[in-house]
This record gives sequence, C-alpha cells and structure tokens, in this order.
Amino acid sequence: MPSVMVNFRVPMSELEILERAVKYAEMERTTLSAILRSALKEYVKKHGDGNPQLPLIPSTRPLYVNPVMEARRDVMAELLYDIRKAGGRATPAMITYFARIHGLRVKTVRQMEAELKREGAI
Repeated sequence: MPSVMVNFRVPMSELEILERAVKYAEMERTTLSAILRSALKEYVKKHGDGNPQLPLIPSTRPLYVNPVMEARRDVMAELLYDIRKAGGRATPAMITYFARIHGLRVKTVRQMEAELKREGAI
C-alpha cells in the first residue's frame, strides 16, 4: 500500500514524551508510526462531528431569561408599536392609557418612552 512520509515538530519541553513513546513501541513490538496512526484515528473519530463544545452564537437568546426583563421588553415593544402607529409621538392620553392597561406608573411609561428615544427607535 502506498504511504506518505510526514514530519512533525516536538518542542524540547515535550521530547521526553516522544522518547517514552518510542520505548513503549519497542516493548510492544510495534512502530511509532503505528502508534501515531492509531492516535490520529482515535482523535478523528472523537472529533468527527466537530469540536464538542457549544457554538459561540447558537442564537441571540441568553441561556437564562429573566422573566421581569422579558416582560419589560415585551411592554416596550408594544409601546414602540403604539407610538409609531400614532405618528411617532406619544400623547399624554396615550401614555396614561398605556400605563393603566399594563398596570404601570405613568412615570415608568415616560421613562420607557425616553429610553426608546435614546436608542433611536422613535
């Protein structure tokens, strides 16, 4: 069977590992090449499906979702929708009504409106 010769480097700090591998190969009446091929096969088999770690960005959602912050985000999205539907300007009556139907203080809704303005959403 045709074969390919491959060279590799071993840092001096790890030279002892290579020497021990050669010694073990002699004791087992095999070659260092056979040991390396076996190790490479095992490595490829283990990593065949890729690196076994979580992808860096599986989604934009965090692993833990704070229910309070999630509810606030939903309310802000609804407020943004209502403001945009009203032409981009929230009237005092709209803010009061929005606060009442969501069980919020008017001050809180005004803070949400200010936050949306700072972010450039409205």
